[in-house]
Amino acid sequence: MNRSFIELLKRISTIPSPTFHEKEKCELIAGLLEKAGLRVSRDGLYNVLAWSGEELPQSVILIEAHMDTVFDESVPLNWIEEDETIRCPSIADNSVALAALVVLAQKHSNWPDVVFAATTREEGPGKGEGMKRLIEGILGTGREIKYSISLEGIPQGRITYTGIGSIRAKVSIETTGGHPWLEPSAPSAVHTAAAIVSKIVDSSGYRESPKTTVNVGTICGGTLPTVRASESYFTLDIRSVDRESLHKTFDLCKRLAGDICAQAKAGIKWEIISSRDPVSLREDHELIGYAREVHRRLGIESQIRPAATNASLPLSMGLAAVTVGVCEGGKTHSREEWISKKGIERGILQLEYLLELLQRGDGA
Repeated sequence: MNRSFIELLKRISTIPSPTFHEKEKCELIAGLLEKAGLRVSRDGLYNVLAWSGEELPQSVILIEAHMDTVFDESVPLNWIEEDETIRCPSIADNSVALAALVVLAQKHSNWPDVVFAATTREEGPGKGEGMKRLIEGILGTGREIKYSISLEGIPQGRITYTGIGSIRAKVSIETTGGHPWLEPSAPSAVHTAAAIVSKIVDSSGYRESPKTTVNVGTICGGTLPTVRASESYFTLDIRSVDRESLHKTFDLCKRLAGDICAQAKAGIKWEIISSRDPVSLREDHELIGYAREVHRRLGIESQIRPAATNASLPLSMGLAAVTVGVCEGGKTHSREEWISKKGIERGILQLEYLLELLQRGDGA
């Protein structure tokens, strides 16, 4: 692997950029793209947009990678490079994709129809707001987006053209609370929340077909070990490739929680954080054909992987969009996140081939 790419990747990976705090990384990427000779703009959410020439092309081929990560600023971004792998929080999601985007832009700064973008607010709490602002900004100028390509670090060979649906909610529990010794039967909001979480996960935590998952990401509440809690809350994430399954699972969770709260004489409040239905591109769409053709030429095995990525937003607007991966790696969203050096060059070459096909409009 080219040493200059590794140094670029290290530079990107070791800048903290939790969701809503992407400014420093935005300035780095914008500077690199300006140095490559591209015209660069930034918006109020710190999205970076870069293109060749004075004006945006009328028919845009968009390629983007998100800058934000799931790691807050307290997490050490330790870079551990070995012969075949590199470990660092955020390296697979999504630093290596950002580095690939920059290298591609540096090499092909004269592509007339391609717009390069580094986006913000892709991860959970951001709700895809960066991509939404970017897409609406381009369409608002009267341009069309012919194709939208989103980059994720891993795995190489992925073709994501189905955006999974999700419902995310904050569930708050209220009780009278009390003294655990003097009033051992007093209701506890923490106990009630724990009972709800256990019941929900046991009853609806995972379904293989249609694939549907339930996760409780956080649970909070109480004040002291010596007090039965009067308030608590947890956050719930339900995902599915099927709209009916998504909403049925949510309804089941609400019913199970309501039954437990009624028995515990506790109040419950549901606050929807975000909700989106599954969306998909036709299986026979030319964009998917182009991606498969590129993989065939390079000896990459195509992997069809529904997921929640930045491609979901353009798909929901009826635009042609896919997500592709750059390299191999694993342990995403953990401090042990890693990538393999082997195959990164091929992963970048796949992007070159794909964009060349999309500009020519042949080869599928």
